Amino acid sequence: MEIAWILLGIVALFVLFGAVLLLKVKRGKEPHKPDYYSMFVMGLVWFAIGIPFFFVFDSSMSFFFIMGLVFMGIGLRHRDRWEENRRPPRVQGRAYLITVLIGVAVFLLAILLYLNF
Repeated sequence: MEIAWILLGIVALFVLFGAVLLLKVKRGKEPHKPDYYSMFVMGLVWFAIGIPFFFVFDSSMSFFFIMGLVFMGIGLRHRDRWEENRRPPRVQGRAYLITVLIGVAVFLLAILLYLNF
């Protein structure tokens, strides 16, 4: 019985979040244009994550693999619109260096944890 209340609460949160998001979008002055290049890159990442899941867990975990293909397909279909939403990166100078160093540190930490040191 407790599980039902938890699931009902999660559904209610999703509905509330969707309603707030819908109101926010409706109040915007111009419609949002999708960034197809980012969609393509997201598809590449999901596809790369989905390949091991697809082969290790058989077809039960093929969600990432299939969604990666879908996102890549949508991004490639609209390849002519890739430049519409491209903006120069906001992170510059010292902040960029710090961001790269944190990324490298997290990557090295993940390798060390994987190797069980």
